[in-house]
Amino acid sequence: MSSEHRTAILDAATDSFSRLGFKKTSIEDIAKRAGIGKGTVYLHFESKEALLGAVIDRNRGEALVHLEAAVRRAATPEAKLRTFIEAQLTRVTRTLSLPETTMLEFIPVAEPFLREDRARELALPESILGLAHRRSVALLLRSSR
Repeated sequence: MSSEHRTAILDAATDSFSRLGFKKTSIEDIAKRAGIGKGTVYLHFESKEALLGAVIDRNRGEALVHLEAAVRRAATPEAKLRTFIEAQLTRVTRTLSLPETTMLEFIPVAEPFLREDRARELALPESILGLAHRRSVALLLRSSR
């Protein structure tokens, strides 16, 4: 199974799900957009739900990698936290720009795929706060000498 086909399928599905929503998107539409046959889609993904899960995994995974890198690049705990919050606000703003019906139909299908990402995402502010705490303690120890 070609990784080129898989990428084309994921790109076409991302576009179709975004434009049409989950219910109105068909595997046939995705196959046409990807320039392959419907059967090829099913060789890579057992169902439309599995395909949506793969789209979510890819998009959230890429977003988390970028978020983690941006937080690492920030110099201070305050800058790291600001970077995290700004990224979250941007993501929420983008999500809210989707039609309400699209969001409502994605939620039940997407929920299982988002659980793992949430834990990884929530670990970021915890690590930032831990860093801030350690730095504060170090400063207090230095100043008490």
